[in-house]
Amino acid sequence: MQKILIILFTLNCFYFFQSNQFTKINPSVTMLNVGNGNSFLLQYKGKNILFDAGKGSGFSKKSLQQYLIYDGVRKIDAIFISHNHKDHYDQIDDLKTIYNIQNIFYNYDNQFNFNFKDLKISNFIENQNKDENDNSQVSVVDVKGKKILFTGDISKKREARLLQNKEFLEMIKGGVDLLQVAHHGSKTSSSELFIETIKPQNCFISGHKSKMYDFPSKETIATLKKYQCKTYITNSRNSYKYKVKSNKVIKVQKKLLL
Repeated sequence: MQKILIILFTLNCFYFFQSNQFTKINPSVTMLNVGNGNSFLLQYKGKNILFDAGKGSGFSKKSLQQYLIYDGVRKIDAIFISHNHKDHYDQIDDLKTIYNIQNIFYNYDNQFNFNFKDLKISNFIENQNKDENDNSQVSVVDVKGKKILFTGDISKKREARLLQNKEFLEMIKGGVDLLQVAHHGSKTSSSELFIETIKPQNCFISGHKSKMYDFPSKETIATLKKYQCKTYITNSRNSYKYKVKSNKVIKVQKKLLL
């Protein structure tokens, strides 16, 4: 009887693990609860790609690592670091202790395109700005006919220049399905013209209000609301996963992030 129970338990664990791996075939984007920092995970057909790998003050450097282990992520195929601010990259060293990461692309590496079958990532890069926030590489992800936009910490000035870029306008034509709202929802970003033009359906904000920062700002929330974007904020409590095929967002429980 004991042997039967052991076999059944083993089979159940195997089924759970394989089911967990199977779900990664379909594309998804997870925004992790890392405070006033950025860590986003794109998964599709066994590929695991990070857009930023940082955390805000007061949050564990191992938060991203622990989530990846929990989620059964065996490898990281690429990391795109938007710009040279710690809250966007300071978890990389911890990730290197368990993953052999071959591809880490910083904004100054000028990695403009990354393609894997029907997954396409196009980066728009500037490196000459005095404000490092405006040097953020902006990434447009095209997968399964859906468009996902990562903006790092760009300001309204950089947004205005993007709206003058014909290639960018062509890529986001018709609107984007998911937007990583720039600079944790700061009032320095998300101009009304930018949001009106990109027409985001779902807006992810990685940030929370603190003594130092007013994230997200009332102005930004008002703009997103005006253009009817469904807005999700980590707010030091929750992580969120966007399921690309169904265009749905689910909450990832806090207890899963140690």
